Amino acid sequence: MPQYLFYPSIDPLSEKNRELEPGIVENTLRRFQIDPLRPIITQISRFDRLKDPVGVVRAYLIVKRYTDCQLVLAGGGATDDPEGDAVLAEVRETAGKDPDIHILDLPPWSAVEINALQRASTVIVQKSLREGFGLTVTEGLWKKKPVVASAVGGIPSQVIHKHTGMLAHSIEGTAYQIRFLLSNPAIAQRLGERARTRPRAFPAHERCAAAPDSVSALLEISLDRPAWVAFLKQSVVASRFVLLAMPISWRGTLQQYVGRLHRLHENKKEVIVYDYSDLLVPMLARMYKKRLAGYTALGYIVAEGPRT
Repeated sequence: MPQYLFYPSIDPLSEKNRELEPGIVENTLRRFQIDPLRPIITQISRFDRLKDPVGVVRAYLIVKRYTDCQLVLAGGGATDDPEGDAVLAEVRETAGKDPDIHILDLPPWSAVEINALQRASTVIVQKSLREGFGLTVTEGLWKKKPVVASAVGGIPSQVIHKHTGMLAHSIEGTAYQIRFLLSNPAIAQRLGERARTRPRAFPAHERCAAAPDSVSALLEISLDRPAWVAFLKQSVVASRFVLLAMPISWRGTLQQYVGRLHRLHENKKEVIVYDYSDLLVPMLARMYKKRLAGYTALGYIVAEGPRT
């Protein structure tokens, strides 16, 4: 049976990553009332606690004491994240009435706007508390932007500290790195130039097109969390089943992964999760039991398969 291994990547020819005419960037800034003449700090991610948008606001407030700048938090919610509205409300409360904080709750079809915001940015931030691979980091590197990101998940595979970007471990550390880059534009520019060489920017749509139409792909995936998460984010919309062979137990993580199967597609009538676990290993058996409870809470009908 054919097997496909999907590596994390972006599509450099997509609306989100292609080169844009200056007028598109200028019009986008004008539309969202962002000043192009002052530094712009941007995080692109959905309003999820694990992306820590509240922490980004707090880091910005520290930077703002020393440097005149603006903050853009652009993203949206998702049907598989029930806390999105609550997180967005917390972000707005933390931001207060600061006119230089732009919180943009964008619809899913805003690829060009996201592209324009990234290209207009002085510094791109990804202050995740947990992360898969972090394709928004890849997008920033591809656009030659200095990136400040948390040293979690697959991010350190992309951001080589002080070479292709800056890594941070806290709100204060994030603020320090942002302030350093804003105070040293020549260094920021050099980081951006080197960053462009880091992403493995092979067109994902060409690889996906080779997969069987009925299921997208039958994957051979190890416990490489970054590769797995990147595949889910880019390729699973049209799929109707997913193979899960990862030792996870937290319901939020499970909801994030299988919830992507719930996204609408014209040929999708049902979704199926195949969950494999080694029940002879006590820890894996306990985690599997927790996942079963999670599936039930998400509305799945759990059917036990054969044990070998």
